[in-house]
Amino acid sequence: MLVAIINENNQVLLLKQNYISSKNYTLCSGYLKKGDTLEETVAREVLEETGQRVISYEYVQSYYFAPKNLIMTGFIAYVKASEFGSSNEVDNLMWVDLDKAVTMVERENNYSGVHLDECIQRLKNT
Repeated sequence: MLVAIINENNQVLLLKQNYISSKNYTLCSGYLKKGDTLEETVAREVLEETGQRVISYEYVQSYYFAPKNLIMTGFIAYVKASEFGSSNEVDNLMWVDLDKAVTMVERENNYSGVHLDECIQRLKNT
């Protein structure tokens, strides 16, 4: 699961997870738990990793992640920005304007960048 979290100011929430990369930011991501729906997973992962509560969401597309033989589902989650929560998986959180976010998320071998590009395109077309 990949989630681009968008606030009321049309900013995206980027996460720094040092176990993934010490220099690049990423999007919220997580795994579906047995018995959960995709929609429940979006809300749970966003809350667990960032402290933000999802108001609404939309499916964007899926991605095949060959290294782990997984299908990743990509969503946009809309939130009203609130105080960040703490998570042992996340080292830093930052609201970023969409154009700046493009320069902060790696694209090589990383679907966060690909998904962010898709979400920005969708947001600009609405």
